[in-house]
Amino acid sequence: MLRINGKEVRIIIDSGAAVSVISNNLRKKLGIDDIRPSRSSFTIANGTKVASIEKIKIMLEINDNIKIPVVIEVMDKDREELILGNDILGKKDSVIDFENKEVRIIEQEEVVSIPIEYTRKKRYKETKKKGEFIKKEIEQLLKMGKIRKSWSPWVSPVTLAGKKSGSYRFCINYRKLNAITKNNAYPLPRIDELLEKYEGARWFTSLDLAVGYHQIEIAEEDKEKTAFICSQELFEYNVIPFGLKTTPAIFQRLMDVILNDYIGKFVTIYLDDTV
Repeated sequence: MLRINGKEVRIIIDSGAAVSVISNNLRKKLGIDDIRPSRSSFTIANGTKVASIEKIKIMLEINDNIKIPVVIEVMDKDREELILGNDILGKKDSVIDFENKEVRIIEQEEVVSIPIEYTRKKRYKETKKKGEFIKKEIEQLLKMGKIRKSWSPWVSPVTLAGKKSGSYRFCINYRKLNAITKNNAYPLPRIDELLEKYEGARWFTSLDLAVGYHQIEIAEEDKEKTAFICSQELFEYNVIPFGLKTTPAIFQRLMDVILNDYIGKFVTIYLDDTV
């Protein structure tokens, strides 16, 4: 049970968010008037830069016996939501436990459990043209063994990104799943540093792996989390899909391990590009 000012609230746990935020509408609804000026600005999930309009200090009440003081940035958003980000989770000893559907936070030597829900989202409305494209893509992925039918409690919607050619790129909107996924800290190389290593070289060969992420199989117990819905059917990936926030780091680590003996000598790797 989570409360602020004695009122029950639902919290989005987002370990990928650098800051914790609350919508101004929810702040007003909770009757929080102790506001302070803020000069913070940050980039939200769609890449847009936004500025905090103010910040507040609240007391997060858990299970009627634990109180945790937190400072949260206020955003001018229509939706009533509170996002607990890595600025708070990182300061506490916290673990996201998918199996038991809870977040465990150690506060003053006591383990506090916050229940979480599976991510579920309805499918987007499709035009006839988009529906036909999705159907063909699904048939191909099934034939290749990349996906399978699913009975998962997790659901993410299919979304199509338009191409200059007028066609589409098949994507899954894993925004809600990413919000509760722990970050992978493995670093990606800086492109400028990679280029400096080969200053003066005249000839290059570039290898671009075909659908590189799909060459990595997902652990059986994690496949259900990749489930997506289309045309009232549910499927899940057998391989790593595009759209998961940890995928680039996982793929970079794998390539670094495979080609470790040659990196820096005559090979440079950036994700699925090998030079």
